Amino acid sequence: MREVNRELCRNSIHQTQRVLDSYDPVLASLFSEISNLIVEECLQNDSAILIDNVVRNLNNINIVPGEFGDCHETCVALFTGKWNSKKNGLGNIDKLLFPYWFRCLKNKYTLVITSAWDEKSFNEKLKNSFDSHAVNNKPTVVILLTSMGFSIQYLH
Repeated sequence: MREVNRELCRNSIHQTQRVLDSYDPVLASLFSEISNLIVEECLQNDSAILIDNVVRNLNNINIVPGEFGDCHETCVALFTGKWNSKKNGLGNIDKLLFPYWFRCLKNKYTLVITSAWDEKSFNEKLKNSFDSHAVNNKPTVVILLTSMGFSIQYLH
């Protein structure tokens, strides 16, 4: 069974990569770098922690949540808690990612990785802000990470 799940995870990475390759080369490259480092760990319960460690070792990107520091063109946002978690839930992205977008006008690319997804809440509360940001030639993607792999939830 574990080998089946591992294969599903690999397939989800390849499928996500194909979509990003056709959409934006910068986001595709960033996802490729992150996913290649964790492909074998995709099924672990602590994959969100592993991704956090991987992303923090990348250069010339901003990490949300995190210290603001220098402003870079690329941002990786990690929301690995439950949807409404005040610390790191995607439902609180307006308090974490949106202020970054306003402070860092240099930002051009945003890759969001989340372990919780609520499509209705996203569409009602967050989608307009994401659309407004992305429409200014700032490619943005939200990728859901589960024990079965990755799936794109938002792409603009």
